[in-house]
Amino acid sequence: MNITETVIREINSDPFLPWLPNLTEMLVLAASKQMLTKTQLELLEYSSSMFLYNTAPTLRIPLSTIIKKNHYLSVALESIPDSYLLELSSIGIDPVDLDKAHTIAIIDAINMAYSYIATDPSLFDTINWLIRSVHIIGTADPDTDISYSNPAIPFSIFVSVPDMKFPNAVERLAESIIHEAMHLQLTLIENFLPLVSNERTEFFSPWKGSNRSARGILHAIYVFCSIRAGLSRLTTERNAYIKSRTSQITKEMILVKDFPFEQSLTPEGQLLLRKLIAAA
Repeated sequence: MNITETVIREINSDPFLPWLPNLTEMLVLAASKQMLTKTQLELLEYSSSMFLYNTAPTLRIPLSTIIKKNHYLSVALESIPDSYLLELSSIGIDPVDLDKAHTIAIIDAINMAYSYIATDPSLFDTINWLIRSVHIIGTADPDTDISYSNPAIPFSIFVSVPDMKFPNAVERLAESIIHEAMHLQLTLIENFLPLVSNERTEFFSPWKGSNRSARGILHAIYVFCSIRAGLSRLTTERNAYIKSRTSQITKEMILVKDFPFEQSLTPEGQLLLRKLIAAA
């Protein structure tokens, strides 16, 4: 079965999990073959610095303590390549210098977030396949989380790390990791199966508060539907923060439920959209 057939099968699966757990390994391995052809970079050798500039990262610390035995790949904390700092600055992202930051505390925070995600094995396995490098960015407001990924960097994410003394800090960081992993996943899917047919028309996004393309809206729905489902499955006890967060996402989904942007999607994109809306 090829990737296109597997994507459609997974979208039609019952129960439907937005992160399509039986697809990710195939997707990542296929994307890694493309990467090898274009850059001569093996997946085992991946880092953002090697992928972008063919240079070893200044700092790369594997976070292997919670990786399952059946996975031979691990995520790592990586310093942001110097040559990439200007691009981040141009979009208003403030990088954190790991040489000056409390790196041990950051590693502990990421491990706690991954351990929390690991309470749902299917979500953990999906994210573990998708993310190879985690970069740390800053935020001016300790109550505000910032995350970022670039479709041109296939297995890397950028996240801010909240003070772990704050209530729900683990859940907040886990959400950021899930958020960016799902962007990476949908981008990889689109590399093999087009989901959007019309790039020109824009629609209002309740998440951005401004107009976005059909692709931007589809990505947002995919990401937030995955976050809602993921947080709900990760929390076994009553948690006011999770209840509030998932309720907020549900209300935002209602705002886009009747958007006339389905006609801007391919048949496969429409199928995915209908499943996401139904799951919300």
